[in-house]
Amino acid sequence: MLIYDMKTQDMVCPLGIDAEKIAFSWKMQSDRQGAEQTAYQITVRTENGIVWDSGKVVSGKTLYIAYEGNLESSTRYFWNVCVWDEKGEAHKSEETWFETGLMGNGKDVWSDAQWIGNPKSTVNTSAVDFYTISGTVIGENVGFAVNARNKDNYILVQTEITNVSVYEISDNAWNNGEPYKKLLAEYDASRDDKYNFVLSVDGRCVTLKIDGKTVIDNAEILPENHPVQPRKNALMNIGFNQIDGSAVVENLKIEHDGIVLNEYENLVLENTFELINPVCAVNVRKFFDAERTVKKARLYASARGFYEAYINGERIGDDYYNPGFTDYRYRIQYQTYDVTDMIQ
Repeated sequence: MLIYDMKTQDMVCPLGIDAEKIAFSWKMQSDRQGAEQTAYQITVRTENGIVWDSGKVVSGKTLYIAYEGNLESSTRYFWNVCVWDEKGEAHKSEETWFETGLMGNGKDVWSDAQWIGNPKSTVNTSAVDFYTISGTVIGENVGFAVNARNKDNYILVQTEITNVSVYEISDNAWNNGEPYKKLLAEYDASRDDKYNFVLSVDGRCVTLKIDGKTVIDNAEILPENHPVQPRKNALMNIGFNQIDGSAVVENLKIEHDGIVLNEYENLVLENTFELINPVCAVNVRKFFDAERTVKKARLYASARGFYEAYINGERIGDDYYNPGFTDYRYRIQYQTYDVTDMIQ
């Protein structure tokens, strides 16, 4: 009789179990028709020896057998099961394992760790309705995308050699799916291939200066918010519509109420439409030396938001949107990673 698909908490070899009550399950396969389990015995051990033995239990149950021993945090446990068939013959499984996480809810299990993050003030750009974008542009026909929900819904400020046009771009998904490009306003302007610009938005009003000259003077041209397209006047994302040709934006700066939200020294655009989050993701890092050979290393990670973790430039794990959404007022989930081979 073959014992296979051995699971702890419905998982095969789970890393970072953080539950006081756990259960084991397994499946069986036999070449003999009518073969069945009549009893089982589960043995659980650590590297230091056996920590729990169920003893022989007369039962055909193979699902959700409760573990009745104690669990320590950050510990690997090995377990196997021996089953007896209807003929009284014993069949022993191979050994499998599970590993516990930090095991607890308080700060003490994290060694009183504190949240780390951006020391700068940040804002919710989905609600900001006054801001300034400035920089130096090298190139022709550069389009600034502002108030962008996504690549299909935004306001386009198209700068050409002799004029500036303002458009509303929309996929119009709520109106029979008909996309449109609506001209909101047009202004005369003359400039060189390299010029400085300052684009300011205050609610529905736009001001644009090129090389110190006012091209758009606090004109109320942005569309009003719509019940099914809210925040048309909010910053959200900005971007550049450079799908024909190339351009360079130097010293790009995005500001709100005296706060510099983001800066780019040199942004190269070539045949692309590129959106930029005004508040970039925070990068925090720690340098350390592993002075001895590492036997085992675990990373326990979480965030109030999404995170990605790297060691020496190599991404840890292959999933996205960790740590997973919960009501942050009550709980924040965390992940456990085996990073032994990444520590050098």
